Amino acid sequence: MNDENEKIQVRKEGITRGLIKLSRNRLSLIGASFLLAAILLALLAPWIAPYPEDAGGAVHFERQLKPPSFSYLLGTDESGRDILSRLLYGARISLALAVVVLTIAFFVGVPLGICAGYYGGKVDQVIMRIADVFSSIPAIVLALAVSVALSPNLINSMIAIGFVWWRSFCRLAYGETLSIKQENFILSSKSLGASDLHIMFREILPNMSSTLLVKLTLDAGFAILVGTSISFLGAGASPPTAEWGLMVAYGRHYLPYAWWPSLFPGLAIFATVLSFNLLGDGLRDFFGVEVE
Repeated sequence: MNDENEKIQVRKEGITRGLIKLSRNRLSLIGASFLLAAILLALLAPWIAPYPEDAGGAVHFERQLKPPSFSYLLGTDESGRDILSRLLYGARISLALAVVVLTIAFFVGVPLGICAGYYGGKVDQVIMRIADVFSSIPAIVLALAVSVALSPNLINSMIAIGFVWWRSFCRLAYGETLSIKQENFILSSKSLGASDLHIMFREILPNMSSTLLVKLTLDAGFAILVGTSISFLGAGASPPTAEWGLMVAYGRHYLPYAWWPSLFPGLAIFATVLSFNLLGDGLRDFFGVEVE
């Protein structure tokens, strides 16, 4: 009983030290604050957007390419639509893309990686060789090819990126499983007659949760970057969707004299990706894990 209390006390002290260290990481706090603000703005977009109708296919040629002003804080685009309103609605799409992509990648890659690491042998060879094939092709190239094959639209681009992303989670779960399955508590579970499924998903998976959480946070920004890049190249969201990559793509045609239609969506992408990376770095220090 005393040993158990000591373990709990040590765990609490470790969490406290980690929280103190995280609270002193100003960059991580900035990243977390920006992401929280972005999520709130995205959720409240229908109520706080100055011109909600501009998130769709509205056309106002009388106010085409108006520079930033009191009426249009970030200016208007080539169709006279308010850029601020479209940015707020675009945040919904980009954050949803990250959630969908990482959900697909997690629920495909992690179980496969755990199975490969736990069983070894032929199961290991088949799964990890398939992962190697996917890893040999750049993520954006493979995602672009899959998106085009499925017919370019927002939903298919999410599926395409998730189809690509599973490989990194598979490799991470594989490496963690190889390490964890040698621990004494796993051997004890086997001796007590626990099933393979119980050991893999009730014993091994929870013990890699901190590593997976850091991986999810770091990859969220990269997933958004890939998703907006696919839309920029014309294989993702279709006009008049308020998607950041699409906004940059159309705004670039009016550079340099009309810089605002492409600058502000580009800054939104940059700030969101950077914030996820800053938060991920802070969580990595907090949990004391290494994630590629």
